[in-house]
Parts: sequence; structure tokens; C-alpha cells
Amino acid sequence: GRPKSRWSEAETRSQLRAAEDKFQEELLAWDSAVERRSSIKEDLRLAKDDLKKLDGEHREAKKQKDKTIVHRKNLESELKACIKLSKDRLQSQISEYDGKLSNFHAELLEVDRQLQGLLHKQLQPFLDKHDLSHEQAEELAKGVQDASKERAAVKSLLGNTQKQLEREMKLHAKLDEEVQLSSEKAKD
Repeated sequence: GRPKSRWSEAETRSQLRAAEDKFQEELLAWDSAVERRSSIKEDLRLAKDDLKKLDGEHREAKKQKDKTIVHRKNLESELKACIKLSKDRLQSQISEYDGKLSNFHAELLEVDRQLQGLLHKQLQPFLDKHDLSHEQAEELAKGVQDASKERAAVKSLLGNTQKQLEREMKLHAKLDEEVQLSSEKAKD
């Protein structure tokens, strides 16, 4: 019966080794699982930190946005105030100029009236002296104007005629000269 028990010992040993190997394997698997777990834990911690950071950034961005909105509202109201001020100023300037223009117009009318009066005062004695009405005086003035225009036209015409005469005289002199020369040549 000895060999049988030896076989059974070898079998037991082999089983024991197999069990040991399996145990080692499981131990390694366990270690790797623990490692993975701690790595996952670390990832989780980092993710939480990132989330916190993002949350902070988001809060900061919101603060900035609110600030910008307030700033924009302030700018808008300042702009509105500026526009209103400009409008009011412009309106008052327009009114001022309008007033000045009205005064100027009134002054012009007054000057015109005075001129008319002065003219009448100066003209009346002349009209009385020559026994003329206003209409006749106007016609006379127009006649004088027309006559002076006609005189200028005649003067210009005379000037042109004078120039023409001078040109013709020069031409005649030249012709005389040429005739003289040719007759002298004929003598020779």
C-alpha cells in the first residue's frame, strides 16, 4: 500500500501548490483592485476639486456680468442725460437765434422806412422844382439809364470803327510803298 499513499501525497502537494498559486493570483487581483480603488478615489477627489474651481469661476463670471450690466445701465442713463442736455441747449440756441433774426428783420424794415423817407425828402424838392410826379421821375431815370447805355454802345462802336480805319490806313501806306518800289525798279 506504500506507493498508493506516495501518489496521494504528490497529488496533495500538487493540489496545495495549485491552491497556493490561486491564492497568490487572488492576492494580486485584490492588490490591483485596491490600487484601482485608490486611483478611482484620487480621480474622484481631483474631479471634486475641478468642480469646486469651476463653481468659483462661474460665480466670479456671474459677478462680473452683473457688474457689466450695472455699468451699461449707468452709461445708458448718462448718455440719455447728455442727449437731453444737448437737445435743450440746441433748443435754447435756436430760440435765441430766432429772436435775433426777428430783431434784425425789424431793424432792416426800419432802415428801409427811413431810407424811403430820406429819399422822398431829397426827391420831393427836385420833383417840385421841375413839376414832375413820382411816375414821371421814374420814367426820366429809366430814360437817363437807357441813354447812358446807348451812349456806351455808340462809344464802343466808334472805337471799333477807329481801329478799323487805322488798320486800313496802314494797309494803304504799305500798298503805296510797294507801288513806289516797283516804279523805281521800272525806271532802272
